[in-house]
Amino acid sequence: MRLCELRAALATIPEADQWVLHDPRLWLGTAFHEVMKAVRSSTRTIDAQSAWNIAIARAVHAALEHPLDRRYSAPERWPSYFLVRQRCLSLASEVPPRVAPPHGSQKSEVQRAAKWGAERRFESHGGLLVGRPDFFDGNTIIEYKSNLPDPAWAGASLVIDSYRRQMRLYAAIIADASGKWPTSGRIVAASGQTLEIDLDPAQCDAEAEAAIDSLRSLNRKISSGVRPHELACVGPASCAGCPFKLVCGSFWTKLQEPKMLELPDASMTGKLVAGGWAGRRHLLGRHSSGRS
Repeated sequence: MRLCELRAALATIPEADQWVLHDPRLWLGTAFHEVMKAVRSSTRTIDAQSAWNIAIARAVHAALEHPLDRRYSAPERWPSYFLVRQRCLSLASEVPPRVAPPHGSQKSEVQRAAKWGAERRFESHGGLLVGRPDFFDGNTIIEYKSNLPDPAWAGASLVIDSYRRQMRLYAAIIADASGKWPTSGRIVAASGQTLEIDLDPAQCDAEAEAAIDSLRSLNRKISSGVRPHELACVGPASCAGCPFKLVCGSFWTKLQEPKMLELPDASMTGKLVAGGWAGRRHLLGRHSSGRS
């Protein structure tokens, strides 16, 4: 919502997902989440390898059911599949098993566990904000990512800023729900790289208030019957990584504007003309920027 109200609105519509060509690298991130969730569980019902296999099998099944993602049915061909897998399993092996609490302290341990752990759901501000951090140990919020962006990439700062906002929102939600502020935030990549994020209460509260204001503003506009293109905010920051480019008329209308040359992703528009026995193709009006 902060970047683009149309993007936020489309993200709430399940049917819109059918028009999104997903990035398998995000599925690797999901598998990494599942592995770390499994090894941090107090029961450890499955091992890291099994958790990885289950998550990948689930992603492949979803891809085969999707009209655009069917091309990704072979996980071994996903970018960095084997590298992320090996790094993920190696990092998971370093997580120590949780020790059972001493006799007589089970009650306090259960009460404490109810407030922290893997993917615990926190709700605040009357249900307007909900968060499910990958792991919260009572002090530090931990989010797992398949990788951290290369600082040399043009879109790296946008991604890092989104991580910081995510952590600040989690902190505000947890503080409101539990009455205790988290002391720190940490992004952990499958490579073992980490990004420490400061959690200043004033900044976190401001982030939460901004999110609520944006939500209310969007709901008012939708209720008033605003047209979809009026919700769009087209620009390098708001369109970078947006999965709804394909169905966003505003994006394609403004793609040729000079400011869009700063877009870190690659985009292309034009006319495809087939002719002759070899199916000769001509692409007109090409625009490309960033990495493909």
